[in-house]
Amino acid sequence: PPGAGTTFLCHGLDRHPDIYIAKPYIPEAKVFMGPRQRPEVYRARYSELFAPARDGQVLGEKTSYYLENAEALERLREIVAGARFIFLVREPAARAYSNYLWTRKNGLETLSFDEALRLEGARPSPLPPERAYARPHDYLSRGSYDVFARRYYEAFGREQVAFYLYEALVANPEPVVGRMLEFIGVRREPLGEL
Repeated sequence: PPGAGTTFLCHGLDRHPDIYIAKPYIPEAKVFMGPRQRPEVYRARYSELFAPARDGQVLGEKTSYYLENAEALERLREIVAGARFIFLVREPAARAYSNYLWTRKNGLETLSFDEALRLEGARPSPLPPERAYARPHDYLSRGSYDVFARRYYEAFGREQVAFYLYEALVANPEPVVGRMLEFIGVRREPLGEL
């Protein structure tokens, strides 16, 4: 989810010689977000994003919206059914407040945090319809990790989906990243200062 340290994590993982993370990290690739496309459109976008990768590298994409978006999940299952998914989640209240601060910084929020929470779900999005997935005023509902996790486990199985805590990554990155590397299927290797 947004505000959970995914950019920080991508910088670290991309240092591994056996991993290539699609650039740029910001703005995110969002390959499977927005209106539905034909499968070849998604494949062409991936070909473009991963063109600089070397043969044999594990390929990764950073898009924080995939976890909460059921339509993206269906497209992922259709196009990249064998992929592994790493989700970095943050304590829900801290994530909600971080989301709120980001929304204010970007001029999409004028209410106090308390008022914004009170009106969650009752305000229209200020974004155009093709960006409806961003849901800038959905602060608490975007922390429903149990619902989102269940969808991914049902679609891909637990062997393809892993969740890690942002707070654990920040507090002690080396063991958390080590477990991620094992999950991805590459050797553990120090990635330097994260």
